[in-house]
Amino acid sequence: MLKGIRVKIVRGGKQVDASTSPPQPNIVTDLKETVRFIDQSMADFQKFEGLQLYSDKQLFSPLYLREAPFVRVGLQHFVATIDGEDIGVDVSLVIHRTGVAILTCGVMFQKPKTIDALLQLKVLEEIAVPHFEVAKALIDIPSTAHDLEQMKITPTSTRYSSGIEWCEYKVQRPVNLLFIFHLYQDAIIAAINRRTLKKVGETFSWLRTTDWFAYPVLFIRQTTPKYATDVALKEHHAQELAGLVLGFSQWKQIKPEKIQEVIKGDLTLTSDYSFYLEASHATVVYYNDHLLQLEKQFGKKIPGQDWLFQHFQASTIVEALYNGSKKLDRFIR
Repeated sequence: MLKGIRVKIVRGGKQVDASTSPPQPNIVTDLKETVRFIDQSMADFQKFEGLQLYSDKQLFSPLYLREAPFVRVGLQHFVATIDGEDIGVDVSLVIHRTGVAILTCGVMFQKPKTIDALLQLKVLEEIAVPHFEVAKALIDIPSTAHDLEQMKITPTSTRYSSGIEWCEYKVQRPVNLLFIFHLYQDAIIAAINRRTLKKVGETFSWLRTTDWFAYPVLFIRQTTPKYATDVALKEHHAQELAGLVLGFSQWKQIKPEKIQEVIKGDLTLTSDYSFYLEASHATVVYYNDHLLQLEKQFGKKIPGQDWLFQHFQASTIVEALYNGSKKLDRFIR
């Protein structure tokens, strides 16, 4: 798209054709880097959109999708320091025509985690965030401004990047991830209702129901040591797996008979990954055979979102939501 652009540059009152002027090395380099960045960004975006469309077609019937029952909205991401890692957190919103909304925050850690660290990451209130950075547009909304004012949090610094103004916060007393989740939640409610906030906490009164459920889904992409299938992991690390599935911090004290009872709750039909669904959270563990299969499909650079959509294609969570939405549609009609 940029290759065909011809720009007229005015020098001393005369117009010079930019396409015939000698190229400046630094300008040419900057343009090439910019074009490369745009191409890569568009490729990543299209890859993500393709995975979403593929997932939808696998889960829902063509007739259901033609009725456009829901819409996905990509929201501005934020950056947070979690467990010593500076991580970009992807944020997306799904709104169903019945009024149900799902706000998803996707986090991908690079450093290995212990069982105890993973257990802590399953509770949003316990995920400490000493430093975070959000788009200024998010905190310009009165409802989110009130949230920050209540916590006595003010921006440490601001910066511009890719045309967006970012506000950085370094807090003496760390907030938790649930707090940032609430910032987005209040902003979404205010935007949908198009009303001005008059008092703190008023956004919840604008909803048909005040029920918001935080449901962590933990994906373990690789274990150390690597195990080809679930059989070996369940044999050598049954206690750790049971503690992770239960979300129980005292996992070393779980009774042997309870361990086997928990492990049998694996809902998968194949041995290359395990899926455990609990009332408050879900746990997915991928084994080496699954990793090798994805490497054959995508190469070494496996898209991070694939771990999410590969799971949800056959997930009982989505199937339950789908069946529930159909019943709700019939009830409303």
